[in-house]
Amino acid sequence: MGTGFVSVGRASALPEGGLMSVEVDENSVLVGPVGGEFYAIGEERSHVGGPLADGKLYGCEIERPWHGGRFDLR
Repeated sequence: MGTGFVSVGRASALPEGGLMSVEVDENSVLVGPVGGEFYAIGEERSHVGGPLADGKLYGCEIERPWHGGRFDLR
């Protein structure tokens, strides 16, 4: 993945607590707003547990939909 910023859509399309999965350089990336800032994390995880985009955002943590594991979006 390159360095710098990549435009993936309008900020207004993603409300606080919302999550969006996008493709960047052939990688699946999850984007979400936390406290007015946007963060991104790779969607690939070592443990089978459902797509992160189907999880819930609690503050800065994403909870996996299938087993409840959490990841910090920041």
